[in-house]
Amino acid sequence: GLRGRVAGGVGRQQQLQQQSAKSAVSAGVGAAEERRTVSGSLGSVCKIYVRVAEPDYAQPWSVFAEEEAVGSGFVVEDGASALRVLTNAHVVRWGEEVRVRAHGSTKRYKARVIGVSHEADLALLAVDEVEFWRRGVRPLRWASLPELYDEVAVVGYPMGGDNVCVTRGVVSRVDTMAYARGAAALLVVQIDAAVNSGNSGGPALDATGAAVGVAFCGYAGSADNIGYIIPGSVARTFLEDCAAARKAKALAEPGFAARLALCTLGLDVQTTESDALRKSLRLADDDAGVLVTRVAETSCAAGVLRPGDVLLAVAGEPVAADATVRLRADERVDVAHAATSRRAGETLALDFLRDGARHTANVTAAPVPRLVPVDDDSPSYLVLAGLVLMRLTLPLLEAHGAARHHHDDDAAPLDHDSRLLALHADKIAAERPASPDAPLELVVWTSCLATDASFGFSHLCHDLPVLKSLCGTPVRSLAHVAQLVDDADAANAPFYTLHFQPPNPRPGDLIKVVLDADQAHQANDHILRRRSLPALASPDVVAALHLHRARGHLRDDDDDDDD
Repeated sequence: GLRGRVAGGVGRQQQLQQQSAKSAVSAGVGAAEERRTVSGSLGSVCKIYVRVAEPDYAQPWSVFAEEEAVGSGFVVEDGASALRVLTNAHVVRWGEEVRVRAHGSTKRYKARVIGVSHEADLALLAVDEVEFWRRGVRPLRWASLPELYDEVAVVGYPMGGDNVCVTRGVVSRVDTMAYARGAAALLVVQIDAAVNSGNSGGPALDATGAAVGVAFCGYAGSADNIGYIIPGSVARTFLEDCAAARKAKALAEPGFAARLALCTLGLDVQTTESDALRKSLRLADDDAGVLVTRVAETSCAAGVLRPGDVLLAVAGEPVAADATVRLRADERVDVAHAATSRRAGETLALDFLRDGARHTANVTAAPVPRLVPVDDDSPSYLVLAGLVLMRLTLPLLEAHGAARHHHDDDAAPLDHDSRLLALHADKIAAERPASPDAPLELVVWTSCLATDASFGFSHLCHDLPVLKSLCGTPVRSLAHVAQLVDDADAANAPFYTLHFQPPNPRPGDLIKVVLDADQAHQANDHILRRRSLPALASPDVVAALHLHRARGHLRDDDDDDDD
């Protein structure tokens, strides 16, 4: 009996070994097939070379020395079925020249940016040279949103070499996050493969060689091997919106580059997990919903929702008490996904509770204009008697914070950057007001060049105070400031009186600057001569001022005709 049991045990062990060997062979065949599939997709992957001229926000009329940056991209069909190269917006940011090199090629072909979304961190490139496409480059197919534990291969050109690189990982999380500070939350796929510098813009491929998304960043903390992918659904929406925007502008502006923003509901909401709060809102035990605390004046929900309403569902998807909506099965994501996943013009049904009564209303998905842009191609500026005035943008805040930390050796890392961002946090998150007299943008005082006219004021600009009025007129934009100065000169005003508001003001907080007009004119001439400025204002401000003057001449001509 013992001998039989031993023999049986040996037989069982041999059987397991044979099964293991068969599994290994099967896995080997599967791995080999997957390698062939991924290798077949490499011809669609490109290396992107960018000559970057980053603006100097401390001296906005100049740029830093040009540098070469590299990234990755891949061939796709845009929403109009044209072949393009897709990459990250941050790869081509501030690019003076962009060139692409296909896998296996030695030639770099010139490309141009025809669409960009900084909020989605995506950019679309056109390559006009026919020779690039004659190589037989094919667009990658898009895969559906991957499941947890699905294997993906990230393909690109990370630092450390010139040839294409493939790294493997599995999907470890699907969630929502803001791709840029102050932007709305978008769907994101987290993988356990590192996305290093240079990988940005490359595809993440599934086992069939289809693109599940676009690699765009790695984790900057202490954890290793964490990367993030922009899902294919976000990329496809970008491509379709880009094609629609370019089609609408094709006849009027042949060289038009679409600049796209995300659709949002423009709401602030509060969770309703408290039993007492739910009872006070007359929510039933099985009711979902979140409390609406703010509605942006220019959002698609303005005039439909109001503070105090309870948002129950968006597009038929119930909103849970913790401000999430169902993604699939047991996966849930932030309620912002219900709007940011939509294209502009789509109809969204909003179910809400008001004073205990249920209502349903349709809104049209649309972006909400931001008061402080998350990016800009080049800084807008105006120099007045040494006062450097600029349009407030997120890159401006980040650049000034970093610059001041660099010049303060005693400061803890990021202290100044964090402080400036915290001081202006309310503005970063703000939407543009609906009133026709409200500011179109915020104008801040960034620095002060030494002149007789500006003497005694230079210490007042350290925290980027906001210009509220000039010569008694509320300021709506930087171009408006230039127009107000021009009007004051035309009226022979002896002074320019500027009122600034410091960040996080208390009632009555005000900074008053008075400039002698004659001294200001002398100071402007001195600055142009000694500082080698190309102009006292950026080209966009100069163009707006010329238009303002032209309109003034037309009005004068009309008045003469009436006489």
